[in-house]
Amino acid sequence: LAFFIHRLTSSADPTQIPAQEQPLLNPAPQYFMALQGHIDPALKHTIQLTWLATYYTFNPQCNVEVNQLEGVDSPLIIYHYFPVKPDAKGNYQLKIPLDKYMPGYCQWAIVSIQYQSHKGMTLYQTDSFVSFLKIKFHILKNIPAN
Repeated sequence: LAFFIHRLTSSADPTQIPAQEQPLLNPAPQYFMALQGHIDPALKHTIQLTWLATYYTFNPQCNVEVNQLEGVDSPLIIYHYFPVKPDAKGNYQLKIPLDKYMPGYCQWAIVSIQYQSHKGMTLYQTDSFVSFLKIKFHILKNIPAN
């Protein structure tokens, strides 16, 4: 299974990312997106299906500067590819770990899963198949009723 870290700077070299920002693999993931499907065996050598999981950092301290002039920053991003390997009848099953990485200092978390198909050198990419939101709620106390 292939993955890479995208730093959104001129250098996307993972070895340049400080140790505290590096994602740590979860040794025992507990949550999965289970996928199953069918690809017509006649298309086996024509189309390749790949699922893509995207993980972000949610700690603003781990953001990287994208545009110095405008002061724009962005989270660190990991793209993890899960190629589909259908059986002889064209059926496949796949489990994508939602908690593949430990949150750690940078608060790594999954944000989306999507699929893409390849036909020769042409890539057909979809919007997110499923998106995950990480929302923090702030509870305000003692608010007078109107």
